[in-house]
Parts: sequence; structure tokens; C-alpha cells
Amino acid sequence: IAVSRRDWRRWETAAILGCALLGWISFLLQKKGFPYHRYPMFAFLFLWIGIQLSEAAKGRTVVRAIGVAGLLYGSIALAPLYALRAKKSHWNQDLVVSLQRDLNQLGGSKLSGHIQCIDSISGCTTVLYNMRLLQSTGTIYDEFLFGPGVNPIIRSSRDRFLTEIQEHPPQVIVVTDPLFPAGPDDYKKLKLWATFDSYLTANYTAVSQRSFSPGGTGRLGYRIYVQKTL
Repeated sequence: IAVSRRDWRRWETAAILGCALLGWISFLLQKKGFPYHRYPMFAFLFLWIGIQLSEAAKGRTVVRAIGVAGLLYGSIALAPLYALRAKKSHWNQDLVVSLQRDLNQLGGSKLSGHIQCIDSISGCTTVLYNMRLLQSTGTIYDEFLFGPGVNPIIRSSRDRFLTEIQEHPPQVIVVTDPLFPAGPDDYKKLKLWATFDSYLTANYTAVSQRSFSPGGTGRLGYRIYVQKTL
């Protein structure tokens, strides 16, 4: 079936705008509001804007001027501005550097398969990746462990994690300070799951606690727990 260029453009435009709309709906349904949750919408919206400006640049004098101006503004003004902002952005690495140093003192590479992070985005898993250390369990994100206990997903996540950690008890457990994304802070997330808090207290000893200046994700800090039988 022959498809004209105009018809193809219409389908293309509809598809791109449809994807942008789905991105917007996804952003609304998540009810979180973080900037990166808008990326799926912006990726297709900016693509559509770029296509429209490119097409306008091929039009008549006034329309062409608008299209060219839009393309120049995006490439000469906006792109360098955002690149400069990204270059100046600083991601606090103090926690990563400190935790790596502490873990090296506790055994370094020997901890592979015998360590567990209770963290979301503070940097514990980054340290494990840098040191090439495997965790005792497959859990790498603690938000679903300390959420509302009435939620079936939370309950199943807790059951799976507790079974794995009891079958393969880590020698070292690292608990970061905040619960992403909304708290609580000051390690109070442990109190949201009493069973694990009791297990941690009964089988591990807190050997260090460190705090750092807040980073892009908020509060930064960690506790290191060591197995009592060691």
C-alpha cells in the first residue's frame, strides 16, 4: 500500500505526541514529582518540537525565520547553558570514599558474598560495584522493605529478603541513614519493620556510624553492623 509523505508525517506526529502523552500520564500516576520522572515525556515532546522547527525552517519567509530562530536558540543558547550547569553539578562522594575505606579495613575483597546493603540511592551499592563485591541476597533497594506492611508487595519483599538473609547471613550489613524518597531519617526506617530490626539487634553489633554533608539525594550517612559470631 502506497503511503504519501504527508500521511506518513501525520502518523509520525501522532505516534510521537502519543508517546509524550503516555509519559505525562506515567508521571501523574507515580505521584512522586521528581524531575527525572518527566524524562519520558520530555524526550518525545522535544523531538516533536525539533521536527516542527525543522519543517518550519523550510517554509515561507516568516515561518522560516521562526523555525531557524527556534533551532538556533536551542542549539546555541539552551544546549550550552544546560551543559554548563551539568558540568558544575557536584555529586557528594564523601560517603562512597569513606565506606570503601571502612570495608577495606573489614576484609575488602573477602567480603564478596558476605555483605549486604540496606540502601536505595545513598551510594552503598556504588561502593560494592567499585570494589567488585557481591551481596548476600538479591535485594538492592530497601524502599520496598520498609513501606506499609499492609501492602502485599511489601510483605512479599520482606518475606523473600528475610529468608535469603537467614539462609546466607552476611558478615557485614551496611544501613544508610534515610529512607528514599520521603523518609524517615536518622535510621528510623528500621523501626518500620520490627521483625528485621529485632533480627539485626540480636545477631549484629553496630561498629561504626558516620554522617556527611547532605548531597543531591538529601541526608547522607551509614552504620556498619558486624555479625556477632565473628
